[in-house]
Amino acid sequence: MNLAPGIEMLETSFGDRPLNLVLFVGATTALVDSGLAGMPAAFLPQLDRLSRSPRDIALVINTHAHADHIGGNYELWLASGGQARFAAHRLEREWIETPASQSSRNAWGRYVALGVVESKVIEDMIETCGRGVRIDHVLEGGERFPLGSLEIEILACPGHSPGNLSVFERTHGVLVHGESVGGDGQYGADGRLLTVPFYGDVEDYLRTLAQVARIPFNILVSSHLPPVERREAADLLAKSLDFTVRIDHEVQARAQATAEFTVRDLSAAMDQLWGRYPADFGMYLLVETYLRSLLGRGLVSGTLEGTMRWRGGPDASGPDALIPLVEAVQEGIDRLRRG
Repeated sequence: MNLAPGIEMLETSFGDRPLNLVLFVGATTALVDSGLAGMPAAFLPQLDRLSRSPRDIALVINTHAHADHIGGNYELWLASGGQARFAAHRLEREWIETPASQSSRNAWGRYVALGVVESKVIEDMIETCGRGVRIDHVLEGGERFPLGSLEIEILACPGHSPGNLSVFERTHGVLVHGESVGGDGQYGADGRLLTVPFYGDVEDYLRTLAQVARIPFNILVSSHLPPVERREAADLLAKSLDFTVRIDHEVQARAQATAEFTVRDLSAAMDQLWGRYPADFGMYLLVETYLRSLLGRGLVSGTLEGTMRWRGGPDASGPDALIPLVEAVQEGIDRLRRG
């Protein structure tokens, strides 16, 4: 799909979910994300219609280190004749260069140790990350890559993951946000709701929503949703904000109503939340994210690995701690809707 002169979206899928990769074609060609291991063989033939070959890909930018964004890295490096260079945020470098490190107790492996997920699930995920590649450009956000007729800018957009990135092409106003904006869920290609959206830090996620809303884009490109223009993007941001606030209230209310609980207890109690969301691994991850935020706000005590209690009280910052962040996102949404 052509998004703007020299900017193409390569459409593919994994499991039930669509997956969009974006190619910037100037004098130099750059690709945003690489899909799962094995995917390049399926999407690289799309370069033929652009009169490009895999050897033209000089730069691959990984928006973050999840398998569906890095798994094709090594295959792309091979297909480019070893010429492609790779870029990612400093905080995700190790996970991309050595995908097996994601199985450690500091990453996905902790959920195996907690008995939340079977080790086979994590092993399969690591396999789809493919072989690691060296990160040639270690990013922080703010870097620019001139590609001839195009120039792309790297934006640090943490929340979904610690080193999550977005890529902005200013001339045509194309913002590739990846999964910086989660909406109200993860959906299949048929529009069926699969699970809750995922982000690992509530406060960072809200800051990123506000940042995205301020960017002068014309087209917002998601990894797993169709691209949208500004007014539709405002609706997506509004869904994201509404979901974020409502889930925060739900977790607080359920924590307050229970004398003592664990992350697993609370996530199980959220099954069929609002008649829509299952108490699956995605729900566990999201509830953990919110309890981590509540620990930081002083509203609960205990540990994520053990038992927790509602704390509250006058010395806790409570829901008011999120209000400035929520207001900043809403201000950006209002600006988008005004055009």
